[in-house]
Order: sequence, then C-alpha cells, then structure tokens
Amino acid sequence: MGGSYAQVSIEMPGSAMHRNDSGAQVLVETDGTNGPKTCSSTDACPSDPNKTDPGICGCGVPEGTCAPTPTIRMSKSTYAVNEAIVVSYSGLPGNATDWVGLYAAGAAHTNYLDYLYSEGKVSGTMSFQGRAAGSYEARLFLNDSYTLTAKVSFVVK
Repeated sequence: MGGSYAQVSIEMPGSAMHRNDSGAQVLVETDGTNGPKTCSSTDACPSDPNKTDPGICGCGVPEGTCAPTPTIRMSKSTYAVNEAIVVSYSGLPGNATDWVGLYAAGAAHTNYLDYLYSEGKVSGTMSFQGRAAGSYEARLFLNDSYTLTAKVSFVVK
C-alpha cells in the first residue's frame, strides 16, 4: 500500500517543533507567550507548569512517569455556621479509598469530625455538612491511610 505524505511547517512566535517520545512532531511553546510551556498534541503532562522540554515533565523524568501532586482546596476560606463545606481535590491516584477528612484545627489524624471517600475518582468535589463556629482543616489521605498528603485550613463564623 503506497501513499504520499506532505511535510507541513508551522511557525508561531514563541513556539518550536520538537519530536515527542514516539517520534511524532509536536508544536511546543518555548517562551510561555500562550501560557505555560506545554505540548499541543498528546502529552502525558499537558498542564504541568514546570515542564522543561517535550517528553520531560516538571519532575524531570520522562512523560507518563510523573505522578500528579494530590491537592485539595476549599471553595472559600470562611463559611457561615451550618453552611455546606465544599472541598475540591485533584491529582489523586484513583484508589477507591483515597479520602478527605474534616478536623478541628490541630486535631490528631484519627480524630476526624467527618470524612468522604473519593470512590476512585482522581479529581472532583465533595460537600460536607456545615459546622459550628470554629477553626477547621480539610485533610487529604490516600488509600485508607492516616499519612497526610495535603491539608487546607478554613474558618466557620
């Protein structure tokens, strides 16, 4: 089976053509003029702001081997008494038993007030029942452990 292929040259300010790990040419931002330096085609770390080169994630290893950093964040830093507490998470490995717990500020990891499992989702949002006035923390743990992965503080007034 024969075929012909045309070579196409694309030039954009702040970009250059490079070959990815599989040898395909990809257009890569070189100066961040259109946001962080990322590949514009299939890329295992497409939104990695620390990406150094095509095929190399910000963690310095070949694409596909970087594990995203698990993070949590609150929808806001201060909630009203009994207002639903909304926590977003991302970068989880996808274990059914990755979980977020709500704690009184400074409490031991085993003294959670409430918790929810991610149910295998790598990112999403959880809504917890409102709380009384006080200082609190949302903490992220992986695979049903008490090894702290991330935490964020918030206040209920």
